[in-house]
Amino acid sequence: MNNQPAKRRPLLVLALASAIGIGAGALSSLDWLATDTLPSTVAARINNTDIRTIDYQRALDLFASEKRDPLTPEDRQLVLQRLIEEELLVQYAIDAGMLRSNANVRQVVLQSMLAGFVAQINATAAEKSALSSNHGSSHGSSRGSSQGSSQGSSLASSLGSRWKS
Repeated sequence: MNNQPAKRRPLLVLALASAIGIGAGALSSLDWLATDTLPSTVAARINNTDIRTIDYQRALDLFASEKRDPLTPEDRQLVLQRLIEEELLVQYAIDAGMLRSNANVRQVVLQSMLAGFVAQINATAAEKSALSSNHGSSHGSSRGSSQGSSQGSSLASSLGSRWKS
């Protein structure tokens, strides 16, 4: 009978060590001890890739333009979740080598990038046009806007023809 507690001691130590290991694993998986916070310019970080706050806001604006009611917190969460899923898909495609080996994936990604470049060029031209018209030089503003649009179109056509081949 005196032997009974001695047999239980290793089992008790094993159970205690297991509980400590499980607790430490849970804390580290929840990043409970992490003190890093995202900068205000970052909405989310996925595998060291940032989703910028400005991109999140643009996605929210696009989502809101398609809704009749004001955005809810659930809508905001949904938009952020979609951006995160999109980034994870892009990272997967890169890691899997799909951009190099699959011509269809490469073409879709490049067309999307071109559309983004054109939109960015047109937005920059529109901003410059708005600034110049606000400063009293309205005679050159329409020319600048159409010039930005033609620059975007020529960029898209020259890059698009290069990447389609």
